[in-house]
Amino acid sequence: MTELDLNRIEHILNISLPREYREAVCPYPFAPDSSLADYALPNDADRVIEMNILSRECEWNGEASPIHWFVFGHDGGECSFFLDLTISHSPVFAISIEGGGPYEEAPTLAAFIESYLQIDQEFDREIAAKAAKRRERKWWQFWK
Repeated sequence: MTELDLNRIEHILNISLPREYREAVCPYPFAPDSSLADYALPNDADRVIEMNILSRECEWNGEASPIHWFVFGHDGGECSFFLDLTISHSPVFAISIEGGGPYEEAPTLAAFIESYLQIDQEFDREIAAKAAKRRERKWWQFWK
């Protein structure tokens, strides 16, 4: 993301983005094929704006989400991740569309990012190990 993107998010949502978020995404440091870029911390101002507008319109546990919740991503499923703008150095919170939460997902945005980077690294190692195992098989073992 760029400073212009971040300023547009602030203007449209009428909020001030936390310094930690701004520093984490500008300039955007994560690979386009990472889970962070895909859904957990997308590099797309329009998606971030849309997530926040939808969050404000829908009901979580019978109530609309507060304006001071800044939704920045999701888990690829039913949980959205947000920062509470009323808390200095907010933990990352998660809330489920099925009524769970909010609960603390990570103590800081940096810890949240680190956990997703580790998950991506583990996934990459598993894929590489499976590919290596396939390459080592004899031609008659291709179905195993």
